[in-house]
Amino acid sequence: MPTMVTSILCHQVNVPADLKLVLIRTKETPFLCPLPAGIFETSTEKIARALLEIVEGLFAGHLHEPRALKMEHTQSLSEKR
Repeated sequence: MPTMVTSILCHQVNVPADLKLVLIRTKETPFLCPLPAGIFETSTEKIARALLEIVEGLFAGHLHEPRALKMEHTQSLSEKR
C-alpha cells in the first residue's frame, strides 16, 4: 500500500478526480491512507475459519459450495474530512 500511495503522489495523480481508490484491508493489519479512498475490511480470523471448515468438509467427503465472506465498508480519514 505505501508504494501505491508514493507512486500516486510522485505522479501527481488527482485523487479522486482522475483516479478512484477502493482498498481492501484486514482488521488485524489496519493501515491509514492519506488519499480519499473507499476501504473494505475483512477479518483474517473469519477467512481462516471458513477455509478450515472447507478443508474439514472435503476430508469428510462433503462437496464445497461457493460462499461469500462479509466485508464491511469503512471510510479513510481523508473521506471523513
